[in-house]
Amino acid sequence: MMLVFLRWVLAVLIMLPIGWRTMREDWPVVRRHWLLLGGLGACGFTLFNTIFYTALNYTTAINVSIEQAAMPVLIIVANFVFFRLRVNWVQIAGSC
Repeated sequence: MMLVFLRWVLAVLIMLPIGWRTMREDWPVVRRHWLLLGGLGACGFTLFNTIFYTALNYTTAINVSIEQAAMPVLIIVANFVFFRLRVNWVQIAGSC
């Protein structure tokens, strides 16, 4: 878990200079919803990684890799089923 945490710290340090301007422009909205965003981020980060690495104790790395690789397609399908959101060819190509 420490390696995952350090990987995300490194990713934030790399991405922060790239997204800083957009973050500054969107800051009023972020500040208004900081508790929700923080909670979703903490749960997503903590729960996903904990469940993901715990699953490796009960199945093979191949099975977990297949599930991880299927996530983009599942998100596209779920968005269509629940919200009727359609995707374009670039999004489909990006999920392959």
